[in-house]
Amino acid sequence: MASIFDNVVCNEAIEMAKTGIVAQMEKGKFKRKDLCIVVVNPSIVPGSISRTEFVRRGILHEHVIGDKDKWKTDYSWFAKYKAYLTWRHRMSSRMIQTCFPHLLEDGDILYGGSIIFNEIVVAASALDEHDDELVSLWVAGGIYRECIAKRRTLDPNTNAFLA
Repeated sequence: MASIFDNVVCNEAIEMAKTGIVAQMEKGKFKRKDLCIVVVNPSIVPGSISRTEFVRRGILHEHVIGDKDKWKTDYSWFAKYKAYLTWRHRMSSRMIQTCFPHLLEDGDILYGGSIIFNEIVVAASALDEHDDELVSLWVAGGIYRECIAKRRTLDPNTNAFLA
C-alpha cells in the first residue's frame, strides 16, 4: 500500500497555507518575502540517524517561497536543522531552547520555528521565529487535514486507495 503521508499531501497542505503566507507577506506582517518550509519523513524513527544523515534523507518535502538564488542566508539549512532538533526530541525547537536547554548538543541550532503536531514535524525559516512557527503550524495542520481526506478514499475491504 502506498503511504497516505506523501509529497502530494505535502504539496496540497503547503498550497492551502501559501494563500495566508503570501497575504501576510504582502501586508508586511512578515519581515521578508522569502521562506523555506521542510516536512520531515514520518517513516524515519526519531533519533535513529545522525544529523548529517537526517539532512540527506530525513526531509520528505521542501518548499521555497521567493528566489533562493538571491538569498543572503541559506534558509533551507536553518529549516532542516530546526526540523532535526524537533524530530530528535519530539517537541518544538523553541520549547527545547527555552525549557529544556540541557537537551541541546554541540551543533544544534539555536533558533525556533519548528513544531510537532500529531507526530507531523514541520520547520520554516526566513521569518521571525514566531512567524516561522506559525507557518509550520499552518502546514502541519494542512497535512493532517489532507491525510484525513486521503484516508477516506481507502477501500475498507482492501485498504487500497480507491481510484
